[in-house]
Amino acid sequence: MVAVSPICSKDYTAKRNNTTRLLVGYINYQHVYKLFENDKHFSHLADFEREMAYRTEMGLYYSYYKTIITAPSFLEGVGLITRDTVTEHGHEINTLNRFNLYPEVILAFLYRPFRAFAKSANWQVETCWQVNRGELRPVESCEGIGNPHYFYITGVFVVAGTVATSLFYLGVLVR
Repeated sequence: MVAVSPICSKDYTAKRNNTTRLLVGYINYQHVYKLFENDKHFSHLADFEREMAYRTEMGLYYSYYKTIITAPSFLEGVGLITRDTVTEHGHEINTLNRFNLYPEVILAFLYRPFRAFAKSANWQVETCWQVNRGELRPVESCEGIGNPHYFYITGVFVVAGTVATSLFYLGVLVR
């Protein structure tokens, strides 16, 4: 009988693959986040400028997320996007189904309790400062996971990280 060392066991290999998978996902998340920051200089923009920085569909999807988080309650926000009269003039449409807004609904659902929990735990989840723009008037810029924009893009980039994680996992399965 041959003894198998724990280093070569399937358990160890599976744990190593899981750790590597998570690391690949995290590295991908950081990479995409840095590309976005380098392209937009997102951390130095005011909130209204951040909204203008979203292009095409990203701006559309963010607007639905913002509709939900700025509504008096989560359910009222979901009601606003399921009975939308703004997107198509003269028609009431269910944008939740038409544009597959489920990820935005999930992020909006998570944002409210996160903010409440962070406030009750006295966590500083947002840092604000004045950005001096030379001849232009200074603007307040806030960054951190407590800012609605950062919460949204962090959620988007975490999902992007899961894509890299999934591809790595599929590569391990196929080998």
